[in-house]
Amino acid sequence: MRIIRVLLTILSLTPAYASSTTLEWEPLKEGRKVHIIAPSSGPEETKAYLNTSITFLKENGFSAEAPNDLIIPQPLGYANTLAYRQKHLKEVLFAENVDVVWALRGGRGASKVIMPLEDLAAPSRIKLILGYSDTTVVHLLAAKWGWPSLHCSVLAYHQDGAQVVNKKTSLQPIFDILLGKTQEVSYNLEPLNSIAQECQGTIYSQIRGGNASVIQRSIGTLTHLKTSGRILFLEDTGEPATKFLEMMTQFQRARLFKEVEAIILGDFENGLNDSQRLDLRLAKKTFAEEMSEFKIPVLGSDCFGHADFNDPLPFGTPTQLDFQGPNEVNLRVSTTGAPLKENK
Repeated sequence: MRIIRVLLTILSLTPAYASSTTLEWEPLKEGRKVHIIAPSSGPEETKAYLNTSITFLKENGFSAEAPNDLIIPQPLGYANTLAYRQKHLKEVLFAENVDVVWALRGGRGASKVIMPLEDLAAPSRIKLILGYSDTTVVHLLAAKWGWPSLHCSVLAYHQDGAQVVNKKTSLQPIFDILLGKTQEVSYNLEPLNSIAQECQGTIYSQIRGGNASVIQRSIGTLTHLKTSGRILFLEDTGEPATKFLEMMTQFQRARLFKEVEAIILGDFENGLNDSQRLDLRLAKKTFAEEMSEFKIPVLGSDCFGHADFNDPLPFGTPTQLDFQGPNEVNLRVSTTGAPLKENK
């Protein structure tokens, strides 16, 4: 039975993007403009985060574009009024002179902000959307439009900014991606279930996903994530083991795992105490082995998410998962949408 399972797995490792056109994003050239958005939370200290971010971008050779009234803190902690946040996001995403859209911070509120955009056709000009956490909402909109996007630190939180999360994360790798200096990223992943340890060969696909709680709340909406033929990436913060398993169960019931090529779990332990972390590890192991029954390899890395490290992970671009042994899996992802070059 084990041999049959391995053979079926190998046969399933077929290119998922070979017959479809992948949209490409052009790296920044002269001007190097980065447009800052704040569709989510923004209490009073966020004004200082914005000023620091603008200065930091300028120090690194970029032109930061943000309205003077971007942050006007509202009741319940939102960055501005709902009408303002909706208007600003639409203006930035549909503008012809915008290339890069980077979220200042996450939190709550972006789901309501994208509602006027969900029924609209994709803008004619692709924008590269950057951020994570609640910015997953905008990543899901990008996925609906077929755009690539970049899961990475928000502008406010990194090792040179407000050290709330991602305290050891440098923005330099992101800058190198924006300028076209980095054409692809490569990471080693940990196989988390038996099917991942048994896999041989390469999966060709694209990554889509983001924050698990945000994706859960999108189920049944116009930006419900389409995962067939894709690699699904998930991360979250402060959710106990039982909540993790409940989310995974809902994803399974909503058919998010149907015909998925693989699942990558980023960091889920940030915000948990030692006892909760042990429970979560057991829950992840339980979930991963359940996925083995469906021939879905589950892989993990603590370098993506809300913890100290949050490496840039492109969504919607050509991706390769190379299975090189029971404990060795390499992930290669194009940063622009251009095909990956052959390994020498």
